[in-house]
Amino acid sequence: MFCRECGAARPDLTVACAVCGAPPSSPPRYAIPEEPAAVQWEPPSQPPETLYTAHEERPFIPLLPAEDAASSAPLTAKAYFTMLFLLWIPLVNLVAAIFWACERGGNRNRRSLARAWLLWCGIGTALIAAAYFIISALLAAALGPEFTNLFDVIYNTLFVS
Repeated sequence: MFCRECGAARPDLTVACAVCGAPPSSPPRYAIPEEPAAVQWEPPSQPPETLYTAHEERPFIPLLPAEDAASSAPLTAKAYFTMLFLLWIPLVNLVAAIFWACERGGNRNRRSLARAWLLWCGIGTALIAAAYFIISALLAAALGPEFTNLFDVIYNTLFVS
């Protein structure tokens, strides 16, 4: 047996502990854990035909409301091909992308693709404008005061000379 206070070996619990001096009837400083009770298996509350095993497919439970499930359905390859084809046609692409991006009841995937395409168009336009101004500034510094416009330089170089 062991002392309840210090844990030292104690052959007789009726005598005080030789290590810590705990009296024989002192209550423990901490609770001694008891042996856990054996867990009893209980049969399932449902009949076996409604239980699923690991290899069976469980029924689909949608996470979105029913009215929103149709708008989040994946687009087919034909729908993507049609969208990308329309986005290659100048001016039609801008109108179609704005329509699809602002559409509320339409497909989420189509709306996201249109918004991403509009974002890329905006980034591309900003990069082209920045390149135009940088090249214009470099040509103005190289050609001097007679330089007025980048388009004038290109026109004079190609058609007048």
